[in-house]
Amino acid sequence: MTEAIPLPTQIFLGHSRKMVDLLEPRIGDIRIEEIAHNLSHICRFNGSTAQPYSVAAHSVFVSKLVRAGGGSAWSCLAGLLHDGTEAYLGDVSGPLKRSGYVQGYEEVEGRWAAQIERFAVLHRGALTSTRVKAADIEALAFELHFLLGYLDPRLPRPTSTHHVLFDECPPFGPAAAREFVLQFRELTVEMKLEAATTVDG
Repeated sequence: MTEAIPLPTQIFLGHSRKMVDLLEPRIGDIRIEEIAHNLSHICRFNGSTAQPYSVAAHSVFVSKLVRAGGGSAWSCLAGLLHDGTEAYLGDVSGPLKRSGYVQGYEEVEGRWAAQIERFAVLHRGALTSTRVKAADIEALAFELHFLLGYLDPRLPRPTSTHHVLFDECPPFGPAAAREFVLQFRELTVEMKLEAATTVDG
């Protein structure tokens, strides 16, 4: 019987031109431009929408929903980066993650999430906070209705506010990546101002 050849766990990142280990991420592996670029080319809903709609656009939408719900710059940044791990690991559909058939994936995802949180100076668990999860569900409800024509009675009903915020998010490609990076930079500056105000106060 032929022994299986061990496959490497490293991948090559085209944007930053470097190799990273998928199983052992480091904070130095994280680049916001890379996250933005990669997510702007990954489609939501396994690409089943009529027009391309990226994870980057979804992330910006979630961040805006956090803001609309009264969230701080810290929470908005967490909303923006909540799917950041997918830039390195790819998008695994929610139902498959929850099924238990992808054992080990959540552990590796958690490692990447921890490094992204360190990179963005967010507290541990920020990407999966209650506020971010609520905004993510709101976004899902609107996207299902608007992009796929499906109104799930278990989810929050879409509103005109959702539509306005959704229209502010470029759906795919370079425009989506630029908006993602712009949101990151603006929120980072706002966070620093909030921190300075807290210290001065």
